[in-house]
Amino acid sequence: MDDYASVPKSEEARKEILKDEIKIEKNVIHHYTIEFKYEESDEDQSADMGKILSGNLMIEEGHGPILVKDFGKTLYPNAEKRTDFTNVDEEGAVHIENGDYTEDGKTVYYWTGNVNGTEYDNWVKFGQDKDNNDLWWRIIRTNEDGSLRLLYHGTVHTSTQAYINPTFVNGFTYNDISNNTIYVGYMFGTRGSLGYNRSYQINSSTIKQTIDKWYQENLEAKGYDKYISKTAIYCNDRSGDNYNSTNTMYYATYYRLAQNEKNHPTFKCGLNTSGSGTPTLYRDATTDGGRISDMFSVSTASGGNGLLTEPIALMTADEIVYAGGIYRKNSNSYYNLNSINSSSVQDKYWWTMSPYSGYTDLSAVFIVYGLSSYTGRLDEAAPTYSGYVARPVLSLKSCVTLTGNGKSDDPYIPSIDDTCAKLDN
Repeated sequence: MDDYASVPKSEEARKEILKDEIKIEKNVIHHYTIEFKYEESDEDQSADMGKILSGNLMIEEGHGPILVKDFGKTLYPNAEKRTDFTNVDEEGAVHIENGDYTEDGKTVYYWTGNVNGTEYDNWVKFGQDKDNNDLWWRIIRTNEDGSLRLLYHGTVHTSTQAYINPTFVNGFTYNDISNNTIYVGYMFGTRGSLGYNRSYQINSSTIKQTIDKWYQENLEAKGYDKYISKTAIYCNDRSGDNYNSTNTMYYATYYRLAQNEKNHPTFKCGLNTSGSGTPTLYRDATTDGGRISDMFSVSTASGGNGLLTEPIALMTADEIVYAGGIYRKNSNSYYNLNSINSSSVQDKYWWTMSPYSGYTDLSAVFIVYGLSSYTGRLDEAAPTYSGYVARPVLSLKSCVTLTGNGKSDDPYIPSIDDTCAKLDN
């Protein structure tokens, strides 16, 4: 080593990586000498004379820096498909999905259950907010475009307020109106047919406006936008069996996840599974504007609709089920836990972006419970319900590099070069 790592003075023990990527060959002895020195400074440092420095030196096996696009296949080459979605799954694991349940059949790696303290830990420390607080995230899955999807977890990994603007005690509505099926839309047109709403999506939902503003004031203002994939797709699946703008109707996500829990969740936007388990596209997933209208993205390069101005959205109900949750059953999976296995949101409810149903005067979208008696439970609520919180989701570009091992004391840290910074993904 001919360089020095910064080791801040602290009365509390902390972990500092002194050197990465040391290759140790078999039957070769290494000798290490560690030298500590004070940086040159005009500050009087004589108060530190006679103080004691102590610690432990550890050498840990690691994989070194890794590109996001290689993340899943490199670290989890033996990941298997999960076939049973009838029960809550709290066992920490990484699984794969592909074929009929992903866009273009591409392989997706996703995290399930309570992964804290396991080889599947999914902690990422990325970015700072406008108050210079570090921002923490949890990996949800890899995306079909090769990017890596993250769920916001607050400003510390032990957070019990893993949502934006925690001082705003009243929370946020999904939409300020709910008396029409259009208000389950992440973006939407005007009253009328599904096709018209999908074709003329000139309105942003209240929740979209909320997280867009947060992104602009924090990540974008701090220069972190260059890390974020613009081609990643976020699904607001409005396909349904019999779309009706004035009477009761249910969306495909309801049939997938709520009516029959034996049905299979999906990463493919607009895909439903019939009672027999055979994947089928709903009638209006390919008509009435097409399912592309529900595939929100900034760029159209990966098949998204290009309607987003900011590359940020929310989790889907399907992603909650893949992560180990289930409709109206409690779950202690990572999306609802902090690093010390307590609730990351306490008694708060939080929004997904998946439509549930439409009624003459009250539509509904899927939510997640944070209550201790209903922790991690997937359920539904009217878009106008207040007091619910927002947990944004974004995706790191496929060309971003990660270091670390994903544990809360050594989270994945993204870095980027000039070439990657100029790409959409």
